[in-house]
Amino acid sequence: MFAGLHIRANDKYQSTIVLLNPDLQATKVYTFKKDEEFYDIMDRISPSILAIGSPTSLPLGLCCLETSCECKYSITGNKGRISEIQMASMSISCFYTARGSISKTLIYRSINISNQLNSKGYKVIETYPHATKSILFQDQPSHKTELSGFQNNYPHTYPFLRLQSDISQWDKNTYNAALSAYTAGLHHSQLTDSLGTPEEGLVVVPALQ
Repeated sequence: MFAGLHIRANDKYQSTIVLLNPDLQATKVYTFKKDEEFYDIMDRISPSILAIGSPTSLPLGLCCLETSCECKYSITGNKGRISEIQMASMSISCFYTARGSISKTLIYRSINISNQLNSKGYKVIETYPHATKSILFQDQPSHKTELSGFQNNYPHTYPFLRLQSDISQWDKNTYNAALSAYTAGLHHSQLTDSLGTPEEGLVVVPALQ
């Protein structure tokens, strides 16, 4: 089984896990608020790979994202992580993991979850749902069009949605979690590439043509 996680910045809001079977078809959607709930779900489903669709590392040289800290980027002039700069060069829009980021609470939570799972022996990869969508599906059609037209068009475009009977009820967060889970399944079959560097942290994307 392959799991994709779309996490929110804090436990006031629901985060989402989508589970895919070995045929890369969605079988289950889980939601949680507190990290303890998430770890309980992980212990129950024990996926082969968990793909987290948010940053799981900081830029080289930074110990945090606080503007008050004296830590400095190892590479002068970098806007964010190497993987993010590479995606931008591929015309894949993304937010940089940078000092003072408005998403720093989310990033801290994502890093902590990744570290905790790695310490427990889970295989964790970082993904970027928008990159998966852009590389495999040319970023078309839009999320709203996709969901409203699922019965007629979706199964031929997005194979991981084939078995999900209530797909019309999915929100964008669930959809992004599914994209991450699908990337995990591709990674298991060695159909992915990695952006960035091992020292800083890699982002797994579908194999680049």
